[in-house]
Amino acid sequence: MTKFILRVIFYIPFRLIFWTKFENKKEFRRLRKMHKGFIVCSNHRNNLDSIVMYFRLPRKTHFAAKGSLFKGKFWSWFFRSAGAFPVDRGKDLSLIKNCVGILKKDRLLLLFPEGGRNFAPEDALALRNGAAMIALKAGVPLMPLVTDREPRAFRLTRFRYGTPIFVDEYLDKKMSKDDLNEISTKLSTQMSGMLVGYEKPEKRKSWDEEPINNVRGVCVIVEDDVSKVVLLKRNKGDGEYYVFPGGHVDEGEKPRDAAVREMEEETGLKTVVKRCIYKYELPEELRTNGVRLQGYYVLEAPNGSKLAEKPEGIEYQEPNEERGTYQPVLISASELPNLDIRPTQIRDQLILDLPKNNGRLIRQTLLIE
Repeated sequence: MTKFILRVIFYIPFRLIFWTKFENKKEFRRLRKMHKGFIVCSNHRNNLDSIVMYFRLPRKTHFAAKGSLFKGKFWSWFFRSAGAFPVDRGKDLSLIKNCVGILKKDRLLLLFPEGGRNFAPEDALALRNGAAMIALKAGVPLMPLVTDREPRAFRLTRFRYGTPIFVDEYLDKKMSKDDLNEISTKLSTQMSGMLVGYEKPEKRKSWDEEPINNVRGVCVIVEDDVSKVVLLKRNKGDGEYYVFPGGHVDEGEKPRDAAVREMEEETGLKTVVKRCIYKYELPEELRTNGVRLQGYYVLEAPNGSKLAEKPEGIEYQEPNEERGTYQPVLISASELPNLDIRPTQIRDQLILDLPKNNGRLIRQTLLIE
C-alpha cells in the first residue's frame, strides 16, 4: 500500500526529472509469465539507480536496505511497507533466509550482486556468490539488468534487461562451490557483455571495424592468493618504466595468435588466449606505419609462471642503446598504482578491472582513448 501511495504522489514529478528508458522489456515480461517470483540482479552506480528501479519495477518488488534506516517505529514501518528489509553486516544467514522467504511468496527480489556501489565508469562486475546461493535455495531464475551510467536529473539513463538464467539443472544435486561459481560466472559474463554497446554508435563502429596491427598480452597469475601481472621492465634513455609484452602482428597472422607468440618470445611463457579486453587508441605522436589501435588480450599461463632468464625475442638477441634493455617480471597487483606502467590509461583501467575473485578478468572489450 505504501509503495502504491508513493507512486501516486511522486510518479509524475519523478518522470519529469529523471528520464529513463528500459530496453529488452519483452524478456522481463516473458519471465513474469513463467515465474511469479525471481531475482533481478543489477549493477549499482549510485543511490539514485535503486530509487529509479524502485518506481519502475512491479509493485511487489522487495530490496535490501541498510539496517540503520530502520531505526524508530515510524521508519521501520515505512521502509518495510515499501518493500525493503534490513541488512546487517555479518549476518549473511539472516539475509539469505529473508530473501528466500520473499521469493517463496512469489515476489520479486532486487539484488546488487557486486555487494556495493561501483563508481568506475565501466563495471568489472566482480560478483559475489550470494545471488546464486539465494536462487538455488529458492529454486528461482536470475534476471540480469544493467544501467549505462549514473542516473542524474534531466538526462536520459538507459536500463537493459538480459536473458534469464535458469538454475533448474542444479536443483537435483547438492549445492557446491563450483556450481555457485558457475552460476555467478554466467551472470557476470552476460552483464558485462550487456554493458558493451552503450558507446556512441559511430565511435563503436570505427573501432570494431578497424584492424588491429599491434597487440599486447595481459597475463594475470595467482600465486599464494596474490594476483601478479606479467610485465616487461624497460631501461631506456628516459629512465625505468614498464610495458605489457607484445608487438606487431605479422602479415597473415591473427591478432590473438600474435599476442600468444609475442608473450612467449618476450617472457618465455606459453599461454592461451581468452579474449580481447581493451582496445587502446594511440595518441597521434605514437602512431607509426598506420597503426592507430592496440589490442590487449587476456592470456592465461596453464603451465606455470616461470619466466625465461633470456627469452627468444629480438629485443634480447640484438640489444642496442637506442632500444634499451628488457626484463620480464611478475608484479603484484597491489604495486601497480606505484609504478610507471605505459600506457598509464591501461594501467589505471586494469587496476579497476582486477576483481577480487582470484584475479580473473571478466570484462568484454573496452575502448580506451
